[in-house]
Amino acid sequence: MILKLYIYFLLVFISLSCFGQTLGYDKMRLSKLILKNGDTMNVIGKFKSKVFKYQKYKTSKSETIEYSKIESMKIAFGKDSIRTFRFFSLDNKDKIFPVEELVLGEKIDLYGVTKNFMTNSGEIRLQMSSIVYYMKKKSEIKLIKLGSYSPPFDNIEKKLRAIFINCNLILKKIENKEFIIRTDIEIMFEFYNKNCE
Repeated sequence: MILKLYIYFLLVFISLSCFGQTLGYDKMRLSKLILKNGDTMNVIGKFKSKVFKYQKYKTSKSETIEYSKIESMKIAFGKDSIRTFRFFSLDNKDKIFPVEELVLGEKIDLYGVTKNFMTNSGEIRLQMSSIVYYMKKKSEIKLIKLGSYSPPFDNIEKKLRAIFINCNLILKKIENKEFIIRTDIEIMFEFYNKNCE
């Protein structure tokens, strides 16, 4: 039964025209860069694959700066929505990329990359988003990819259980459905930093 549903949804997904956009890559936005040399820059810019593209003024020529030179960045996504991004590489790769700060704690940090998707099938248009989660222990300098909540493609629950193996409080809350994997990942990391060893 599950296999039939999986095949059905896979066929429906293939038949849709679909495109996605990662948050911060879509358009030029007001941004404040804090560089590793201590300088700050207030610009209008957006993420590219290996660099941040920016303009000092709307009428000035576009320039780029490598991610390796940026410590952190604040980007305005609306009047009251400012998000902070940091730049890391993965534990098994050297490529540096931007991730949004979701939870900062004394023991473990949680970061994410939000991907927005739009699908069209005739008259029906759906817009969805998904967060790919990354974590970093305070003693480490590179990120570990956890993945996104997208069963059956990515089993993030298994990875979270392995991370929280030394905290029975969280494991019990997951087992008792007090923490729901789909919606409470950030809450779990906050709880871990406050209540676990």
